[in-house]
Amino acid sequence: MSGASRRAGTVVGLGVLLASLAGGCVLGADEDASPLASVPDDLLSPTTSQATTTTEAPAEPSEFGLDLFWHINQGEGQRALIKVSRPRDTAADPTTALAELVAGPTEDELAAYAELGTLFPLVDELLAPTLTIAEGTATVTVSDEFELRVNDAAKIPVAEELVCTLTEFDSVTGVVVVDTEGPIPLTNRAAETITGRAERGDYGCDESISLADIEVDDESTEDES
Repeated sequence: MSGASRRAGTVVGLGVLLASLAGGCVLGADEDASPLASVPDDLLSPTTSQATTTTEAPAEPSEFGLDLFWHINQGEGQRALIKVSRPRDTAADPTTALAELVAGPTEDELAAYAELGTLFPLVDELLAPTLTIAEGTATVTVSDEFELRVNDAAKIPVAEELVCTLTEFDSVTGVVVVDTEGPIPLTNRAAETITGRAERGDYGCDESISLADIEVDDESTEDES
């Protein structure tokens, strides 16, 4: 065999070899391409699964409040003025305060002050007070049935509860109590007759006992023991 024939055979052999190697990777013209299997999203964008914990924020103390004044019977003709503070979601007004004063203390409030005596409100449904306010003066109209005009023993505590509760509001600086006959003369703590407006300074509003005072006394007693 001549050298040219050997070289031609070698070229043909190499061509067949290359074609056979390529055949394992190249699809024939009449074969369908197999689609790629879909890749799960969590593999494409791997994330770490974490449990979610929801923590409720602690309730904030109410920014509104209402102070109501009642009396406690301590026996043997002794009584004390107390101040009951009620938290509220909204601001109160004098009309709301009077309505809550008439409704009286709750069971919890009665229990809270029980160690001091029996809480006995005098501003009640029998007094049936209604309210109008003009130029800083709260005019409280009471029922004739209560007979406040002639009930001297009730004049101080009734006036004290009304005056102390209503003058907690900036819109009220004094109180006048009237019935169908007109203004009722009131009596202050010094046993002086008030013929005009009764004001906060006429009564012991700022000397009243609050629940906080009772708690402080209890803590002091425990410390001493």
